[in-house]
Amino acid sequence: MTAPLVAKLWAEPTNDDALEAASSARTAISAQPLIPAIKYLTARLHDDTGFALPLPPHMPLTDAQKAALDEIPL
Repeated sequence: MTAPLVAKLWAEPTNDDALEAASSARTAISAQPLIPAIKYLTARLHDDTGFALPLPPHMPLTDAQKAALDEIPL
């Protein structure tokens, strides 16, 4: 989840749109292998592919998994 989204939800706990966006992002992230997904999103956020390289025993994400994560707005 992104810091601006969480900040918005923290400031307005009854904001249903922010809650839905946070819930959708969390669902999309948890549908993938967690550590490679977080590393991929960090790489995307910082525009640095070096962050996306998982170390064993983790496997790289497939193109389909990356595409699913690309749906998450950062």
